[in-house]
Amino acid sequence: MPNPEIPKEQTSAGAYDALKNLRDAVIPAEAVKTLNKFVDALAVSRDQRLAMVKNMLLGNQAQNPNLPKLEATLALS
Repeated sequence: MPNPEIPKEQTSAGAYDALKNLRDAVIPAEAVKTLNKFVDALAVSRDQRLAMVKNMLLGNQAQNPNLPKLEATLALS
């Protein structure tokens, strides 16, 4: 039973209604693409994120040989 003293906007039912309204709103295609990229990034597993960071760091190391060797450091993590 909803508490009449709490405004609906501050309840989970109010949040659900707000999300439903947002979903039903007309959103520009570019915004949808950006949102989909963000959602896809969240879906990446921890191991995949670590692999992406490792590849990025190793790529930076290949471009700048003065960086300390990262293989041993990354192997410890």
